[in-house]
Amino acid sequence: MSGENKMRFVMYKWWHLWSDALGAKADVSNDQHSDLVAMIRTAMFVFLFITNTVIMAGVIRHWNDLRLSNKNTEQVMEEMK
Repeated sequence: MSGENKMRFVMYKWWHLWSDALGAKADVSNDQHSDLVAMIRTAMFVFLFITNTVIMAGVIRHWNDLRLSNKNTEQVMEEMK
């Protein structure tokens, strides 16, 4: 097996493993349709992962950003009443 064919075989195996991990086949009789559904599920997973990463980075970045002394805290509490 040449290097290119071996790489295709490995990618084929990984793709089918990944698509199985995403869930049941959308259409048992049509592999092209199932592959398209797996690609859409993959895109949704990537967007979800990126969104969660950005949200967590923002939370970590602004953790304890507002440091109020006791006087400031009391002042803010009085203003809220």
